[in-house]
Amino acid sequence: MIDPFRPGLAFPAGCDTELDVLTAQHLERVVAALRQADVFVFTLGLTEAWVSVIDGAVFPACPGTIAGTYDPSRHAFRNFTAAETCTDLLAAFALIRAINPEIRCVLTVSPVPLVATATDEHVLAASIYSKSVLRVAAQEVMLALPYVGYFPAYEIVTGPQAPAGFFAANRHDVSCTAIDTVMSAFLSACDLGRPGDPPVPAAGPPPAAGMALSALIAAVECEEEAAGR
Repeated sequence: MIDPFRPGLAFPAGCDTELDVLTAQHLERVVAALRQADVFVFTLGLTEAWVSVIDGAVFPACPGTIAGTYDPSRHAFRNFTAAETCTDLLAAFALIRAINPEIRCVLTVSPVPLVATATDEHVLAASIYSKSVLRVAAQEVMLALPYVGYFPAYEIVTGPQAPAGFFAANRHDVSCTAIDTVMSAFLSACDLGRPGDPPVPAAGPPPAAGMALSALIAAVECEEEAAGR
């Protein structure tokens, strides 16, 4: 049985009862993680989505790409606007703060371009639209909520100052050099200490082993990566 909101599960449920148990367990863990967190970092990736015609639920990937079967009578394409994205983010952060009133949030925009589009536009134009919408929404949410900040990972990797080597040869994947640069800039801007702690040295590049593990997790868990394959 496929979970429509986690279609890439390595061990899917075998029946409705098991699906309910797995879903409840997953949501409990999410709430527990939010309650323990000091900072929640959320990266916006794209605006194109597939939704349920029945109730409007948004799927993490087009049904049939990772799992399941696409049915035009049940599934519809949606390309969200900046206003819709902003509204959803405000609602999501309100829910997160209800769980943990002290949590701070950081928004970023993924520099990885769309690998394909369901619109009638060229994928380059569709990608620019998605990133522009997400960047505008991130800015509006940051200005509206004092506990939300924005980190310019997108600008670091795609700005005119970025070297060509920030992308791999396929011009889609971000290179390790770019990731090291972004993470070093992010960590150097963080206050990693607590009152009374010794000074924290300037952040250097993340350990190679950690970067390799992050790449492996992304390859396994990221719906966008799975859809691209």
